[in-house]
Amino acid sequence: MTVCPNGHQLAAADHYCRSCGAARPAGDYEPAGEFARPAAERAADSQQAGYQAGAYRAPAIGPYVPAQRFHPPGTNTLAIVSLVLGLVWFYWIGSVLAVVLGIMSLRQLSERDEQGRGLAIAGIVLGAGGLVALVFFGLFAFAMAHGQPVGHYQYQYQGGVAPQPGG
Repeated sequence: MTVCPNGHQLAAADHYCRSCGAARPAGDYEPAGEFARPAAERAADSQQAGYQAGAYRAPAIGPYVPAQRFHPPGTNTLAIVSLVLGLVWFYWIGSVLAVVLGIMSLRQLSERDEQGRGLAIAGIVLGAGGLVALVFFGLFAFAMAHGQPVGHYQYQYQGGVAPQPGG
């Protein structure tokens, strides 16, 4: 008969001690009844396989490591600011800043793992549109200040004086 780790006797078919509940020592269990093999045959099998009873140990389990949380990449702040300045303009100074910050944002996005490429491009496009509007507004203002009024023509008469309207 086999003995449990606490010294109680175990029957051949018992996996656990009936007295204390301790498990049968590792490698000590053999089937009983019609499936039992003679002791000489069991010893020959264990010697052929190079197995020593009780030599196997369970693999060591390392320390518990909590699962890492996934944090999705954030949106680039300069891309957001570029888009807002492109939309608002701030007397066209915002347009210049939108283009500059949009380009800076695209450079940062190529180096970092962030989102916001579309926002940066939209800020650049809106800022460039604001600059084009500034150029056209400046040209129109210049033409109005230094040129002829639109839709009015001056005629020079030989008398040197132009006729007055309504007279």
